[in-house]
Amino acid sequence: MYLGNRARPAALVLLAFSLAYLGSPSQAVAQKERSTLISEFLADNEEGLVDSRGERHDWIELYNPGTIPVNLRGYFLTDTPEELDRWRFPELIIRPQGYAVVFASGIEPGELAAETSLHTSFRLRSGGEYLALVAPDGVTVLSEFSPEYPRQFEDVSYGQDALGREGYYIEPTPGEPNGDGVIGFLDSPAFSVERGFFEEPFSVELSASDPLAAIRFTTDGSSLLDDDDGRAYEGPIELSATTTLRAAAFRDGHEPSDVMTHTYVFLSQVAAQANT
Repeated sequence: MYLGNRARPAALVLLAFSLAYLGSPSQAVAQKERSTLISEFLADNEEGLVDSRGERHDWIELYNPGTIPVNLRGYFLTDTPEELDRWRFPELIIRPQGYAVVFASGIEPGELAAETSLHTSFRLRSGGEYLALVAPDGVTVLSEFSPEYPRQFEDVSYGQDALGREGYYIEPTPGEPNGDGVIGFLDSPAFSVERGFFEEPFSVELSASDPLAAIRFTTDGSSLLDDDDGRAYEGPIELSATTTLRAAAFRDGHEPSDVMTHTYVFLSQVAAQANT
């Protein structure tokens, strides 16, 4: 039987019920975007944050970007996609726009009788591995670094900014908003000629392991603190007198390299100074 317009009110009521109780697709996406996330972690803690016993361990920071408190009781942290329910959260409430820090110490709960800080049963590998926050169903991944986070460095944290961009943080901020991050680190430039004593003029070539890095240098021993100091390297540097050559690599979004210094001494100048 054709019902025509008489079926429309029932359909509208059903649609309204579905939106009210099940949520629209856009609401579901928005809810996932508001989920608690792993905002920062540190996998090689040598001189940083300590737990309530004064001991240093790796740590993981959680951030609640939503507008209501979140209780993580029953959620999970894991370092392997094959075991998403590896470590279960006890009662832990994070206020709106708030943070919480969990130590990734590899200590089992029974070993922490006098400990008030939270400790996971696994540690973080500085060489890189999977890391995720998982919903109470033990299946839904809410936040992850996949397939694995990159190599980590001593007392340098890793995480994401407000736009979701991942990077390293030279100054870790556990329990606070992240500062400006960097994508990676640059190696110091290589010198084609080692430091030493010389009798004849020669040239030195500089090279960077990152083909997109720019090299800047000085020949008077002055410092290279940023990418405006010194001169841009464009080709072989001719040397005919005693010179202190300093060079560093720079690239946008990266931590500049350490400054490499080579001193080239011309024996004729040493002899001349000795005779004066």
